[in-house]
Amino acid sequence: MKGKLFVLIIILVGFCVGSCSKRIAPTENSVLRDTLTITQTVIERDTVFFLPQSSVSYNMPSVVPPNFVGLKDAKKGIIEKQDGQANLKMTYFNKNVQIDCICDTARLKAKLYDTFLKENRKTVSEKTIIKKVKYTPRIVKILAWLGGIFCLLIGFKMLRIFKVV
Repeated sequence: MKGKLFVLIIILVGFCVGSCSKRIAPTENSVLRDTLTITQTVIERDTVFFLPQSSVSYNMPSVVPPNFVGLKDAKKGIIEKQDGQANLKMTYFNKNVQIDCICDTARLKAKLYDTFLKENRKTVSEKTIIKKVKYTPRIVKILAWLGGIFCLLIGFKMLRIFKVV
């Protein structure tokens, strides 16, 4: 009789131990992202450059008639031409021709481009820990409790039958 009780206890302990599940270890996942952003900005500026006045003179022996006689551009022995900001003046003096070129102050319009580079470095580190939780539906838990209670009732009933208690 004690042998049957011993076998019954071993069977009940086997059912209880067999229903346990192993632990699930958490897993880790690390991600490192490094981003380099280069921004180029170009700024356009209008500007004006002023150039200083310049002049050139040259004196040469004459190969033309005195006082430029016969030339239609000559007025009182002087030839003058003007184009924009440049002036030309030719005069006859002592059997020589004097040539004077004068350029007034020049203005140049220009566009300047300024370029700026900006670097941004962004480092993002993400660490993800995944911990799996075993989900047991509510109905399974209720049935497990009812089964455990039912096993205890059967155990007490068998103990009464074998008259141990």
